[in-house]
Amino acid sequence: MNKQNYPNHYELKVKRKAILEYYGHKCYLCNNEATQVHHIDENRGNHNVYNLVPLCHKCHRMVHKKENKNKNYFSNFKAPNALNIPKIKGKDNDEDKHKISLHFRASDVWIQGATARAERLGLNLSEYIRSTIAKDFEEGHMGKNIWILINPDNEHWDEKFAQEEISRLSKRWNVKAVSTSQTRDSGHGQERLFIVSGEPEAVKEYESELEEALY
Repeated sequence: MNKQNYPNHYELKVKRKAILEYYGHKCYLCNNEATQVHHIDENRGNHNVYNLVPLCHKCHRMVHKKENKNKNYFSNFKAPNALNIPKIKGKDNDEDKHKISLHFRASDVWIQGATARAERLGLNLSEYIRSTIAKDFEEGHMGKNIWILINPDNEHWDEKFAQEEISRLSKRWNVKAVSTSQTRDSGHGQERLFIVSGEPEAVKEYESELEEALY
């Protein structure tokens, strides 16, 4: 491997070691000894641990052959749940970024933009997120967590109706309701957690009217 062909070679070196150790130095395709990692998306600069798969030298050469370019060898590959990756100066662990993206339902584009903004401030992504949240708390922009019934046990209305009511009342009270991925079962059906931001009195009225409409 010519390190000149890989951007951020030191980052790849650190993560390759962690990936190989995690999978017991076993090649994903043939189970022989793995000494290399393959970039699943073929992007040599994308060293995200969810994009690296352990391979032996023979299999690595095979997947890079021109006639095999369109074969999907890794459709069933399961990325690691957790890795012990040493902190790389000026960067966040990919595991941190993955947790952030799951918690905030953030896209890869948002993560990339936030990472760039953090680096301009001399922070890593986790530090940037924490400082932003703290600032929003201080300025009262963080919003209120509200559980909203979106799928009732009865047949009087459905999730489409719930979404229409959420949208209608959001416009009426000039609040912003952002859906999260968190759900729970209540005595009335399935509820989803929303983060609602706006003027405190407006949020209070919004919550009250929504409860009347859906419960």
